[in-house]
Amino acid sequence: MDAVLNKCESDRGSWGPAALEQRRHRTRSHLAKIASRREGWIQRNKYYYQLLNQLLRFLVEPQKKVLSVRCGTGTLLAAVAPLEGKGTDICAEIVDIARQQNPAFNFAVVFPDKDEFQQAFNRDEKFDYILFNDIGDTVDVLQAFQNLRPLCWRHTRVLITTYNHLWEPLVTFAERIGMKVPRTEQNWLSVADIRNLMKLAGFEALETHRIVLLPKHVPLLSSFLNRFCARLPFFNKLCMTQVIVGRMLPQRIPKRELSVSVIIPCKDEKGNVEDAVRRIPRLAGQTEIMEFANPKMSGPGSTQQQAIF
Repeated sequence: MDAVLNKCESDRGSWGPAALEQRRHRTRSHLAKIASRREGWIQRNKYYYQLLNQLLRFLVEPQKKVLSVRCGTGTLLAAVAPLEGKGTDICAEIVDIARQQNPAFNFAVVFPDKDEFQQAFNRDEKFDYILFNDIGDTVDVLQAFQNLRPLCWRHTRVLITTYNHLWEPLVTFAERIGMKVPRTEQNWLSVADIRNLMKLAGFEALETHRIVLLPKHVPLLSSFLNRFCARLPFFNKLCMTQVIVGRMLPQRIPKRELSVSVIIPCKDEKGNVEDAVRRIPRLAGQTEIMEFANPKMSGPGSTQQQAIF
């Protein structure tokens, strides 16, 4: 019995928030082990990153203030040529490499889905563009999106880069044979999943860009598939990488702070005006009803009445 109780006690940390914390720790430890080899994989897949950088440069206006969440070694942040750039990642070893390669940018080590994320930024600090990479191994995606809201203006664009979940078998195979950076457990969220999570966090998805049908460079064939076929309706759904562009929704104004004006044009309908007014519900904190008799007349025969409640 004591052995069973001890086992239950040891397994208790694998449930609830403790289990999420353990997964974060596994992801960070895994990235620390491969940090020194990260640039080698990027160079090995240079063609793929060229296509991704090309799309991001098209979506991100240069010389703007840009934040890169899960920035890695800062490759994507440098590609968009920001006036002021900042990157965050969960692995200190990778952030050290990013600082060496991009000394002009600021970097911080922090999890995007924890409350400590806000401590990495100055008070009232905001960005024109936010790039969110590697969302697949983020433990609490909804909380990560919610943590981005204080960093956004109304015009801020959030660009979420993720893999198409249809590519899961191929991506997993590429990791096993060493063609791609190996990763820990993934969420494999679909575009619909990400759009729903964004909506729950107070964002709206504006558009989705899909690229890369063939991530390796094969003369003529790669250009034909990635530049032509990837734009076609059916083949577009099969692309490897998806970039979802969204923006923050405005704060809802409380109903008591709104005012509504209801205009009732009348002509020979004196007997119906009172009933019309009584049927109008309270639409906001203050409702104004304006009645115009003979609105086309501007002489002494036209009348106007106003009621506010």
